[in-house]
Amino acid sequence: MIAEAMANFEERQSWPLFLIIGMINTRDPVGYFKAFTGLVEKVFCVPIRGSEAMIDPVILSNAAYDAGLVAEPMLTVGDALEAIKAVLDPEALPPRILVGGSLYLVGDVLADNGTPPK
Repeated sequence: MIAEAMANFEERQSWPLFLIIGMINTRDPVGYFKAFTGLVEKVFCVPIRGSEAMIDPVILSNAAYDAGLVAEPMLTVGDALEAIKAVLDPEALPPRILVGGSLYLVGDVLADNGTPPK
């Protein structure tokens, strides 16, 4: 579903898309990533804090690779954002950055941002 929305955005205006993904072991990572084939510049896989069910970022990166995407494991979302910033051309269009794969990861990001859900 989200990959379809990103494809619709891409049709309207082409901007580079990066994924920052964390996932737990109840999901099919290869199936998830296949939906983004042809849309994504690079995937950054991160851990989900405090979840024993998380898929290790290295394993998750391999799943993205198996789906045909370029992927790299990272230690934190902040590290992934810095890696994205490092490859961007300041004169080019700004990127789209999708943080997803798990609501637990989104919760981590909101907590780090100081805006946890109420």
